[in-house]
Amino acid sequence: MNSLRHKAHLAQELSLPDWLTLIEAWLVLSFFRLALRWISYQRLTAPTQLIQDRAADPSHVWESAQRIQRMIRYASRLHFPAMSCLPQSLALRSMLTRRGIPACIHIGVQKNSNDLYAHAWVEVLGKIVGETDAIIEKFNVLASPLG
Repeated sequence: MNSLRHKAHLAQELSLPDWLTLIEAWLVLSFFRLALRWISYQRLTAPTQLIQDRAADPSHVWESAQRIQRMIRYASRLHFPAMSCLPQSLALRSMLTRRGIPACIHIGVQKNSNDLYAHAWVEVLGKIVGETDAIIEKFNVLASPLG
């Protein structure tokens, strides 16, 4: 019951732009979940042309990136099952670049005894969005940034 109450409280705090971004995030996540099945990863992560080449205030860019990432995280929980880090990262990069914010995807791996773990994340302005910097210490980055 507390979880439902908490979700209702969060929903009431969202502004109209946040709701629109949440809906966009849900749709973009749905696209990438399907696209990862039929389109090559290289094609999905091909460098994209920024729609607007504007010199935005770095603090505004960073705040926008964090807000969009938060809406993607909420939207991923509305999918069943919840979205993994790769579609979330692809969606975040897509939504940011459509807004003229350059972003790149990083993929890292971690090996523990017999298990291999992978994780994807997005960087904007050289900072990791929605993660702590400790992620770099936990995972070995596979390749150069994508995007």
